[in-house]
Amino acid sequence: MTHCRLKLWRLLSHLTIIFALCFLVFLILDWYNPMMAFVTNGISTKLLAIFCIVSILSSLRSLFTEAKHSTENAQHNPVTRRHP
Repeated sequence: MTHCRLKLWRLLSHLTIIFALCFLVFLILDWYNPMMAFVTNGISTKLLAIFCIVSILSSLRSLFTEAKHSTENAQHNPVTRRHP
């Protein structure tokens, strides 16, 4: 199960990069030729919604992983405070 979850998170990371590059290309093409309407196209709107969802999931995964590692490190390496 952990292996499948790891593959899913890697896939989300790759999808985030792919969609981000896709929209950068759309923006450049739309700037170069506004008559093509790459950004306001119906397909672009759906891809933008998918990109937003994938970005949110990828970011949440990063935050939870970071929090988990910081909690594990705090348990394994307790900081001793010196009182003056």
